[in-house]
Amino acid sequence: MPRINVDLQDVPSGSIILPENLLYLGEVADAELRSTEKGQYINVEIEIKRSSGTNPEEWAGEILYDVLPLPGVAISTDDRRTAKRKLRRGIRLKEFLEKAGARWEPSGFETEDLIGLNAWFNVTTDEYQGRKRSRPNRYFGNQAEAAEALAE
Repeated sequence: MPRINVDLQDVPSGSIILPENLLYLGEVADAELRSTEKGQYINVEIEIKRSSGTNPEEWAGEILYDVLPLPGVAISTDDRRTAKRKLRRGIRLKEFLEKAGARWEPSGFETEDLIGLNAWFNVTTDEYQGRKRSRPNRYFGNQAEAAEALAE
Protein backbone atom coordinates (compact mmCIF):
# COMPACT_ATOMS: atom_id res chain seq x y z
CA MET A 1 0.00 0.00 0.00
CA PRO A 2 1.28 3.50 -0.78
CA ARG A 3 2.26 5.80 2.06
CA ILE A 4 0.49 9.17 2.12
CA ASN A 5 2.93 11.88 3.14
CA VAL A 6 0.75 14.63 4.54
CA ASP A 7 0.88 16.72 7.72
CA LEU A 8 -2.62 17.11 9.18
CA GLN A 9 -1.44 19.05 12.24
CA ASP A 10 -3.00 22.37 11.17
CA VAL A 11 -6.15 20.94 9.59
CA PRO A 12 -9.18 21.90 11.72
CA SER A 13 -11.46 19.17 13.06
CA GLY A 14 -15.16 19.31 12.35
CA SER A 15 -17.14 22.04 10.65
CA ILE A 16 -16.83 25.76 11.25
CA ILE A 17 -19.90 27.15 13.01
CA LEU A 18 -20.44 30.80 12.10
CA PRO A 19 -22.37 33.31 14.24
CA GLU A 20 -25.96 33.52 13.01
CA ASN A 21 -26.31 37.20 13.96
CA LEU A 22 -23.83 38.41 11.31
CA LEU A 23 -24.09 39.01 7.58
CA TYR A 24 -21.47 37.58 5.24
CA LEU A 25 -20.25 38.58 1.79
CA GLY A 26 -19.38 35.46 -0.14
CA GLU A 27 -17.93 34.70 -3.54
CA VAL A 28 -18.66 31.54 -5.50
CA ALA A 29 -15.38 29.62 -5.73
CA ASP A 30 -16.82 26.56 -7.49
CA ALA A 31 -20.13 25.34 -8.89
CA GLU A 32 -20.95 21.80 -9.93
CA LEU A 33 -24.09 20.30 -11.42
CA ARG A 34 -25.13 17.13 -9.59
CA SER A 35 -28.07 14.74 -9.76
CA THR A 36 -30.06 12.68 -7.29
CA GLU A 37 -33.25 10.67 -7.58
CA LYS A 38 -35.14 13.87 -6.64
CA GLY A 39 -33.65 15.92 -9.47
CA GLN A 40 -30.69 18.07 -10.40
CA TYR A 41 -29.03 20.74 -8.30
CA ILE A 42 -25.98 22.98 -8.32
CA ASN A 43 -23.58 22.47 -5.44
CA VAL A 44 -21.86 25.81 -4.84
CA GLU A 45 -18.71 26.39 -2.80
CA ILE A 46 -18.78 29.89 -1.31
CA GLU A 47 -15.72 31.60 0.13
CA ILE A 48 -16.44 34.27 2.72
CA LYS A 49 -14.79 37.58 1.86
CA ARG A 50 -15.92 39.59 4.91
CA SER A 51 -18.65 39.91 7.51
CA SER A 52 -20.72 42.64 9.11
CA GLY A 53 -19.11 42.06 12.52
CA THR A 54 -16.74 44.33 14.40
CA ASN A 55 -13.87 42.39 12.83
CA PRO A 56 -14.97 42.05 9.17
CA GLU A 57 -11.97 39.87 8.26
CA GLU A 58 -12.45 37.36 11.10
CA TRP A 59 -14.30 34.82 8.95
CA ALA A 60 -12.64 35.68 5.62
CA GLY A 61 -11.45 32.60 3.77
CA GLU A 62 -13.90 30.20 5.42
CA ILE A 63 -15.76 27.97 2.97
CA LEU A 64 -19.47 27.14 3.03
CA TYR A 65 -21.49 24.97 0.68
CA ASP A 66 -25.01 25.45 -0.56
CA VAL A 67 -27.37 23.35 -2.64
CA LEU A 68 -29.37 25.19 -5.30
CA PRO A 69 -32.02 22.84 -6.73
CA LEU A 70 -32.98 23.24 -10.37
CA PRO A 71 -36.67 23.46 -11.11
CA GLY A 72 -38.17 20.22 -12.26
CA VAL A 73 -39.77 19.93 -15.66
CA ALA A 74 -43.51 19.45 -15.53
CA ILE A 75 -44.82 16.86 -17.95
CA SER A 76 -48.29 16.52 -19.42
CA THR A 77 -49.25 13.65 -17.09
CA ASP A 78 -48.44 15.66 -13.92
CA ASP A 79 -51.37 16.92 -11.90
CA ARG A 80 -51.38 20.64 -11.11
CA ARG A 81 -49.94 20.16 -7.61
CA THR A 82 -47.03 18.03 -8.86
CA ALA A 83 -46.24 20.48 -11.68
CA LYS A 84 -46.24 23.40 -9.23
CA ARG A 85 -43.99 21.55 -6.77
CA LYS A 86 -41.49 20.80 -9.54
CA LEU A 87 -41.26 24.48 -10.49
CA ARG A 88 -40.95 25.62 -6.85
CA ARG A 89 -37.75 23.57 -6.49
CA GLY A 90 -35.98 26.36 -8.41
CA ILE A 91 -36.89 29.21 -6.04
CA ARG A 92 -33.60 29.12 -4.11
CA LEU A 93 -31.56 29.06 -7.32
CA LYS A 94 -33.46 32.01 -8.78
CA GLU A 95 -33.11 33.99 -5.52
CA PHE A 96 -29.35 33.39 -5.50
CA LEU A 97 -28.94 34.34 -9.17
CA GLU A 98 -30.97 37.54 -8.76
CA LYS A 99 -29.20 38.65 -5.58
CA ALA A 100 -25.76 37.89 -7.02
CA GLY A 101 -26.58 39.95 -10.12
CA ALA A 102 -26.27 37.01 -12.52
CA ARG A 103 -27.63 37.14 -16.03
CA TRP A 104 -29.14 34.13 -17.72
CA GLU A 105 -30.99 33.30 -20.89
CA PRO A 106 -34.36 31.52 -21.06
CA SER A 107 -32.42 28.53 -22.39
CA GLY A 108 -30.21 28.42 -19.27
CA PHE A 109 -26.64 29.23 -18.23
CA GLU A 110 -23.27 27.59 -17.68
CA THR A 111 -22.30 26.57 -14.14
CA GLU A 112 -18.89 28.22 -14.62
CA ASP A 113 -20.76 31.55 -15.06
CA LEU A 114 -21.52 31.36 -11.33
CA ILE A 115 -17.84 31.36 -10.34
CA GLY A 116 -16.84 34.79 -9.08
CA LEU A 117 -20.39 35.96 -8.31
CA ASN A 118 -20.82 37.72 -4.95
CA ALA A 119 -23.82 37.94 -2.65
CA TRP A 120 -24.53 38.85 0.96
CA PHE A 121 -26.18 36.20 3.12
CA ASN A 122 -26.95 35.21 6.66
CA VAL A 123 -26.39 31.70 7.96
CA THR A 124 -28.26 29.04 9.82
CA THR A 125 -26.84 26.07 11.66
CA ASP A 126 -28.22 22.65 10.88
CA GLU A 127 -27.18 19.05 11.19
CA TYR A 128 -25.96 17.04 8.23
CA GLN A 129 -24.90 13.40 8.54
CA GLY A 130 -24.75 13.76 12.32
CA ARG A 131 -22.53 16.88 12.32
CA LYS A 132 -23.49 20.51 12.88
CA ARG A 133 -22.61 22.92 10.11
CA SER A 134 -23.30 26.48 9.01
CA ARG A 135 -24.88 27.07 5.65
CA PRO A 136 -26.27 30.09 3.80
CA ASN A 137 -29.85 30.77 4.83
CA ARG A 138 -31.04 33.73 2.77
CA TYR A 139 -29.32 35.77 0.05
CA PHE A 140 -29.35 39.56 -0.35
CA GLY A 141 -28.25 41.93 -3.11
CA ASN A 142 -26.23 44.18 -0.78
CA GLN A 143 -25.43 44.68 2.89
CA ALA A 144 -28.05 47.42 3.40
CA GLU A 145 -30.81 45.20 1.97
CA ALA A 146 -29.68 42.36 4.21
CA ALA A 147 -29.58 44.48 7.36
CA GLU A 148 -33.01 45.93 6.62
CA ALA A 149 -34.59 42.53 5.95
CA LEU A 150 -33.13 41.01 9.10
CA ALA A 151 -34.24 43.97 11.26
CA GLU A 152 -37.90 43.30 10.39
